[in-house]
Amino acid sequence: MNILQQTVDAAKRNGKDNLAGQSTADKLRADRVVDLLVSATSPGAQAGARELLRAMSLGPWEMIAGVHKSANDLTPHITVNVRGKRHHIRLDARGCVFDISLVNSAGETIRPSGHRPWVRPGAVG
Repeated sequence: MNILQQTVDAAKRNGKDNLAGQSTADKLRADRVVDLLVSATSPGAQAGARELLRAMSLGPWEMIAGVHKSANDLTPHITVNVRGKRHHIRLDARGCVFDISLVNSAGETIRPSGHRPWVRPGAVG
């Protein structure tokens, strides 16, 4: 993915690790999340990754949870808080980013890229 090195460096500097909330096996540092967005993002998710990296480069952001699944989202994903918004970075079986989404103040799931949000197979609605 094409992105300025200054943006990448600033995003890494601004990231805050939250290792306490992660299991021993899944500890993931903030700088590794930036690396993942830069080097392991599918073409369909690159616009969202660029937007997320720009936001990460503008100020502090925090790791909320390393790679995990939840009751509402059975797809492995990483959760980060960037400028007061929780973003979900979804990973495929190879560990590549294929989707980035967030829930806005109205409770709607959106993508930073502006594309329709991904919905897990079998989801209602």
